[in-house]
Amino acid sequence: MRNADMVAKPFEPIPQRARLSQRLQTAPGSAQSGLTLVELLVSMVILGFVLALVSEAVFQVSQVTRSAQAATASLTSRWSAGWAAGPMLANLVAPPEAAVRKAFEGSANELSAYTTLPVDGGQTGIQRFTMSLRPGDSGATQTELRVAVPTADARTSEPAAIGRFDGRAEFAYLDEAGAIVPVWPPMGVGVATSDPPADLPRAVIVRRPFSDELLMWYPYPGETRKPVPPSLPFESKP
Repeated sequence: MRNADMVAKPFEPIPQRARLSQRLQTAPGSAQSGLTLVELLVSMVILGFVLALVSEAVFQVSQVTRSAQAATASLTSRWSAGWAAGPMLANLVAPPEAAVRKAFEGSANELSAYTTLPVDGGQTGIQRFTMSLRPGDSGATQTELRVAVPTADARTSEPAAIGRFDGRAEFAYLDEAGAIVPVWPPMGVGVATSDPPADLPRAVIVRRPFSDELLMWYPYPGETRKPVPPSLPFESKP
């Protein structure tokens, strides 16, 4: 052996990246592992809870939607039956200044009166209005309930439809004795008695012509006569 072969070679350090590669290759269990069975079961349980909450929320939304649709249908049916006229006719009034013109006049197809709660809500206080029953767009198969109120220039506004009845319909009126009369004021009332006749009916009725079928009943619970003006003190008697 030659002396040149026995000369020690200088130490050369292994690069860090190479050492790390060797360590990963030789380390036991260095391969990438997946989910265990317990982790998979826990994930499925959590997913089940989430799906249950989502399905409950969807069910509640559908319930709210159905309730809203039912309420809308109920309001539509009530409007079609003429319920919008109820508050107006329940707040009738016979003002003392209505001496020249009667406080309430009604026939089978039209009535005119005073109210403190107009259907348009645009005027406070006492307002005169006219309500009528006219054939609808479908002719004899429907009857529209229309309302007109005076405008600022003392004219009558264009009648607005606030209700609709199937078939033909007409007005009738309930007097203080509980009798249904076709016109108001009733014919011949107050002639044979000393009591003044009532200015307002106890109820306005919408019925089928030539029939006892009642389509709508609008009661009036208030005072049916005009208020008596107070007497002046020291009033001279004739």
